[in-house]
Amino acid sequence: MSQEHELKFALEDETDYERLSASLGAPHERLEQRNFYLDSPGGRLRGARVMLRVRVTQTSSVLALKRQLARPEDGYFRMYEEEVELHHPWRGDLEVLAQIPLVTQLAHDLGIECLVVVGEMQNLRLCYPRESFLLELDRTLFPDGSVDFEIEAETDEPAVVADEIAMLCASAGARFRPQTLSKFQRFLQRLKG
Repeated sequence: MSQEHELKFALEDETDYERLSASLGAPHERLEQRNFYLDSPGGRLRGARVMLRVRVTQTSSVLALKRQLARPEDGYFRMYEEEVELHHPWRGDLEVLAQIPLVTQLAHDLGIECLVVVGEMQNLRLCYPRESFLLELDRTLFPDGSVDFEIEAETDEPAVVADEIAMLCASAGARFRPQTLSKFQRFLQRLKG
């Protein structure tokens, strides 16, 4: 497992998202992501504070396991992460996942007999390479129809990157604030209604 360190900032609304996007210019990459969240029927992964997800894009399907290391501070998230590239486009076949060592070990450790898809959300990610980090601008559609707008950047230098993001947002006239919950946590909140 590796560690992931990521800054996340919520944009206040779609206007702020559009302002920042226009200010940044054409994205280097545009990814349409479908995120499928998995758990046991009894919610054992959530109970263990583990997120298991399959992310499907135009070019890949990736299984990811994440465990939060500490509470986020000023939008800075620290997680353990393990990813497995799936060799074929994933079409919801849970039997394929059951054969992956990451899943079999997790099932053994937590006493899980089977997995179910808890739900799905869609994300449009616009990628903008900066000098010292990759800025990702997300538009996320949740199952309840609500939409969040967010900036993400993987970094080990949160203060430096946060300052650059603040300058970019100020220049664009985009309002933002540190994110306090991951996409998965917000997804779960919206499932509960």
